[in-house]
Amino acid sequence: MAKQLIFALFPDEAAAKTAADALQAWDKAETHISLDQVGVLTIDKNGKLKSSIPGRVATAAKGAGAGVIITVLVGTLIGGPLFLPVAGGVLGAISGKGLGLSAEDRARLTGELTGGKAAVGILTGDLQAAEVSAKVVELGGVPETHAVPADVEADIDAATAAA
Repeated sequence: MAKQLIFALFPDEAAAKTAADALQAWDKAETHISLDQVGVLTIDKNGKLKSSIPGRVATAAKGAGAGVIITVLVGTLIGGPLFLPVAGGVLGAISGKGLGLSAEDRARLTGELTGGKAAVGILTGDLQAAEVSAKVVELGGVPETHAVPADVEADIDAATAAA
């Protein structure tokens, strides 16, 4: 099953964390929903992309945990100097391949996060992307769905297995 990255903007970090918690609870409660990974993404005061997962905090330099994979994927969305250097060959391969966004889209997404908004990154199967996006809207977010290329998907699977 192909993977989709849903990048959902929220007004601030608190709203994004509340939505991430709700999405994880929804994932546990609904047997037909399977969210591979959920992470909250912000840009700190130093301009570094950070991700957090309820109960943990991760940055791209710390390894191949679930939040790190979301950070790497979102880093490919926004690109540029805000993205942290990636440790490890598999994660480096993911960050180098990108998700095919235009320069205008990358600039817009970077501006949104730099402007104080936060995002929830959700990695899920393509058959669930529409339902997950609808849930994000219900939770107050503005979702964008990005297809994960097959070669990047293989790298994600490898990084997840290594973690």
